[in-house]
Amino acid sequence: MFEQAIFTSTTTAQAAGYQLTRASAGLTPVECQALAKISPTHESLTPGHYDFGSVNYWRLPTGRYCLSVTRIAGLDYSGRGESLETRLFVGGADVWERFGAQPFALVRAITAKGLLLPELTAQGPLGRFPLVGRAATWNKSAIELICQIFTPGELQGLLEELAANATVVLSNCAAVAGHLGPRPAEICVQTLFNILPPQLRAELTFSAGLRLSLARRLRILAWNQPDPAGLQSWPAGTTLVEFLPERGGWFKRAERRQCQPQPLWAEPRGWVRVLQSSVNPTDAQRNLAALCAAQAWTWESLHDAQPPAFAKRPRCQQSSCNSAELVFSP
Repeated sequence: MFEQAIFTSTTTAQAAGYQLTRASAGLTPVECQALAKISPTHESLTPGHYDFGSVNYWRLPTGRYCLSVTRIAGLDYSGRGESLETRLFVGGADVWERFGAQPFALVRAITAKGLLLPELTAQGPLGRFPLVGRAATWNKSAIELICQIFTPGELQGLLEELAANATVVLSNCAAVAGHLGPRPAEICVQTLFNILPPQLRAELTFSAGLRLSLARRLRILAWNQPDPAGLQSWPAGTTLVEFLPERGGWFKRAERRQCQPQPLWAEPRGWVRVLQSSVNPTDAQRNLAALCAAQAWTWESLHDAQPPAFAKRPRCQQSSCNSAELVFSP
């Protein structure tokens, strides 16, 4: 079962401004307090997300999972411009596991149920609701997309940044995934989730569309357009990955004290080598599933992963394999 809540700017008998305006009865006071703290207020959406809003994933102090969608809701009651409305959905480990630790599959199921339509939730009490269906842990289409977005060296460098840093910001995702659809930031996060073990996905809290905020420390922020804030605004423990249109197979990193961008690249090994050893997305799906069934994974153990014994050698489209590219041959 899922609980739900709405956070927006309005006037009530208790307060005026941004607040939880409605919440289902199954949410605890601790969870309601946490939802109010992590939900965004004015001007929290980054450029490039005004039309679609943001998709966000959090963990609550009670251990439950929270998925939320933030969108522009029209003019604010105070006249301070446009207000935001965030729809929040809270569920337990049973639903998370049934949907294959795939947050975007859960968002699609919530959308299909009509729970994001304004006319369906604008009035009346909010109640708990069941979410039927399930999703596969490994999505072959998303595995194939990872090869169109990142080279092996870039993917290895990104995994090492995620292992070492509190927050990694993927900026200007349109430069590498804009040709794949109108929501490149969501595509980048979704494909990254799809090549990681389910044990690690649970801790990868993210937002595809919200600005950086100390009130909601997330592991991944992804934006369609370039960094709107500037390097000097980044707190310690944050790495900015700015995708460049002229990257030529590379993307670059800039840290708070390192304003000169540097190529973000690492020698592919471990988990990335497992992907390289796969003949096609179906083979990659089988290899990753076999490894996850064999043991529990940590960020450190990813570096030592080996292809399963039954993994096929990749066939080359040319006379010699180019190990610098993840290319699934037919």
